[in-house]
Amino acid sequence: MRETPPDYVKALESKDDVKKLKIAWSPDLNYAAMDPEVVSVAKAAARSFEVFGCSVEEASPDLWDAYPTAWRPIAWCDEYVAHADVFENQADRLVGYVKDYLEYGKKVTGADYAKALQEMWTLQKRMLNFFDKYDLLLTPTLATTAFPGKNVDLTKENPHLTVYPGVIGGKNVNPHWGFKALTALFNMTGQPAATVPCDFSSDGLPIGLQIVGRRKEDATVLQASAVFEEIRPWVGKRPSLS
Repeated sequence: MRETPPDYVKALESKDDVKKLKIAWSPDLNYAAMDPEVVSVAKAAARSFEVFGCSVEEASPDLWDAYPTAWRPIAWCDEYVAHADVFENQADRLVGYVKDYLEYGKKVTGADYAKALQEMWTLQKRMLNFFDKYDLLLTPTLATTAFPGKNVDLTKENPHLTVYPGVIGGKNVNPHWGFKALTALFNMTGQPAATVPCDFSSDGLPIGLQIVGRRKEDATVLQASAVFEEIRPWVGKRPSLS
């Protein structure tokens, strides 16, 4: 039976419910390499919920970097299945890194995929357990601020590797995943999440705060996002471009 979606607009009329929430703040989910300034700015933003009467404490769910062992085999095997015809018959129309991804997805075995699913389900259970204690989880949105764009030759084999950062906070990271290590994981665990602008870095680049909620509690995430905008209004703020 299909569920009737909640009235999210009406939910925003009862933001006082946010005052009762117990909130966890995690700077890195205990595994991500982070830009220290991003962490500092996002932490101050997370603490601002205390002004609204929320309880905020530092805590991280028991997770790990699941990109190579779960996210990657599931995502790229699925992509290969969805685009196998293009890959097999029109590969010359694909840029190099897309071909690389689909080539990897083609090689994922049934055992690889089953193992990745088991890992994903373990992560889901751990998030369910974490939300037995907390109502929301706050993190920085990305591990770093915006990185410089470059002129990229899309005919080369891995052109995106010349753009995405390979080092964050002085640590080597996977360029495919490192900068978004705190967001893509929740695509696997099924948590609703939002990002809200929280401030700018010392060089004028925007920094976001990620608000993560329990499964199917999208309304709570939206309420918290609206409360944050009231506490720290950002509409109209612009960095200096000089």
